[in-house]
Amino acid sequence: MKLILGSINGEYLRNITLNAAADTEIVFAAVAYASSQSVLFDWCLENNIFLKFWGRYDHTVPISVPILEKFLSKNSANYQCRLVTKYHPKVIWWKGYGCYVGSANLSGAAWNHNVEAGTFYTEDELDDYGMIADLNEFFRVINENAFDLSPELLEKIKKRKQKLSDFDRDDKDDRAAFMKLTGVNNWSGLVTTAKKASNERQRNQFLSEWQSTLQCMRLIADIVDKTENRPIWLRPEVPASLVADQFLHAYYYNKTFDGRKANYEQYFEEHKNNPDEAISNAVSWWAKTPSPPSNENQTLDDDASFVNELLKRSRLKNVTLDEWKEICCRVHSIKDYGRRVKNTVIGLPHKDHYTLEEKSDALAAFHFAQSNVHGENILEVLWYVFYGGADIDLPSRIWETVADQRRRIDRLGLSAIGELTGWALPEKFPPRNRRTSKALRSLGFDVSIH
Repeated sequence: MKLILGSINGEYLRNITLNAAADTEIVFAAVAYASSQSVLFDWCLENNIFLKFWGRYDHTVPISVPILEKFLSKNSANYQCRLVTKYHPKVIWWKGYGCYVGSANLSGAAWNHNVEAGTFYTEDELDDYGMIADLNEFFRVINENAFDLSPELLEKIKKRKQKLSDFDRDDKDDRAAFMKLTGVNNWSGLVTTAKKASNERQRNQFLSEWQSTLQCMRLIADIVDKTENRPIWLRPEVPASLVADQFLHAYYYNKTFDGRKANYEQYFEEHKNNPDEAISNAVSWWAKTPSPPSNENQTLDDDASFVNELLKRSRLKNVTLDEWKEICCRVHSIKDYGRRVKNTVIGLPHKDHYTLEEKSDALAAFHFAQSNVHGENILEVLWYVFYGGADIDLPSRIWETVADQRRRIDRLGLSAIGELTGWALPEKFPPRNRRTSKALRSLGFDVSIH
């Protein structure tokens, strides 16, 4: 985490984009005012990064006409602009890298020499502080109340801008009419919401989305479990939910990447109107693979049975530290987080390089040393998620474990718990992590990436 204070401390927003390209999967930018294309928009184009921008709409024309014209001229699903009324945020999320929340608009002055005040959080910090759910809710609400930029609306905006340039006088009547143009969703804005009500709304949104995604996974499991859709190298006794997970794994790593980046949002735009066709084509490819495309057999033939045995109801609470280390190095989401987390956060002395195994082991040891406010250790928390009530309420227990500060275990996030649930209960729940969600989006499913 760092303060972005411009000329006061020498930390400018432009410094973020100098380093963010390699790790950024997609940019969500909710910024009220924008007058410069170069500070963010051109950067996304140059680095082939999907951009979704929400700008302010009012009588002052807060987004410059050239920027609006650029969005329309690109006519690209990877470069989207929507407009919002009653709206004043400055939030930019370089997904995979981090998020800025502050005062800076998208202008050359704000990014290069103004005195601005804001905070930048790395992606790991967003996860650690439980902020990702709030960010997802923030962008969901904004998008729900936004409206699309159209050529017709742009013409009205250009005429309005010309009026503002030609004269400066009282234009109250024209302003009111401008806000009532056909196609404008004149959102009334948010009213004050109590923290408890906000938390409940987020919980309900999460549960609805989680259940919907489970159904997507189960649909895919039914398809890939058919004899004709199983590749020759796949053992027939592997549970369908695990086959679905590894099908998505193979599809994601072999069919969505362009160099180092997965273009899952581009594929979502291409497939969202016909996911069935996308699934059919992907399953046809999967069924014909002569060997595991990305070592899926290692997961299905070795890792899955090993982890499942240790996570059983009768075994879980007696798992040793060495066994937990072995679990962590076999579960994708935990291993991936271990690779990214700062050394000092998990108790490793500072040095240039640690192996993936060393990082994973240190994260496992960190987990084992933690307890929550209730005094529960990580094994007791996971036992509560998997076996602490009816199966139908398991998603509620997942939400409680990641959203309630009294229940959560530090550095054990939603992606890890969702994946562990699938390995523990494969006959009831498929594994789900961030990679699963990205693969589902690439096939046209409108799922959230937590």
